[in-house]
Amino acid sequence: RRPVRMRTVEADLEWLDLVLSWGTKWNDARGKYLLSENPVRGYPIPSESNPRRPVASEDRYQAVRAAAEGITTRNGRRTYLPELLDLANATGRRLSAICRLTCADLRLSEGPYGSIRWPAATDKLGREATVFLSPVARAAIDRVLAERPGIGPVPLFPGPEPQRPISRFLADSWLRRAEKLAGLAAAGAAKGHARV
Repeated sequence: RRPVRMRTVEADLEWLDLVLSWGTKWNDARGKYLLSENPVRGYPIPSESNPRRPVASEDRYQAVRAAAEGITTRNGRRTYLPELLDLANATGRRLSAICRLTCADLRLSEGPYGSIRWPAATDKLGREATVFLSPVARAAIDRVLAERPGIGPVPLFPGPEPQRPISRFLADSWLRRAEKLAGLAAAGAAKGHARV
């Protein structure tokens, strides 16, 4: 037997809570509820402070990145996925943090290729950091700004409402389409999270 991590316990307990909650709302043929109340309601569910996340290999990144060029929106427009993938690969940041970048976070005159100020609100540990860009990351930023120039607190990757950034869920759906197009199974599909 192998011990499991706390994230597995958390997921199993969340499932149990959902099943028992369902039992308090479902009636049998005689109109009686299966359970009068949820016996685990109110008990805290443990959580893992640093859950493991799947990490993509360089080969996987290259295959998905190539397929990303063919992903379009419903109205046939090019998506931000290639730039999102380049920034995720070059910076190690999560898609959700990258999606929430604004033009005000860019410091393109600082450092050899510029830098990005990552706000504390988008950091897993709640820390603000300014990090130098690599040539690949700078090229991705330049492509974004060439297509969608902006100044100040406007989203670098605007969503359907231009003043709001795209959601990580939309970026994740693009990523899953690119993985499928590349002939790869989704990374982290069990929990609905794909990380690059």
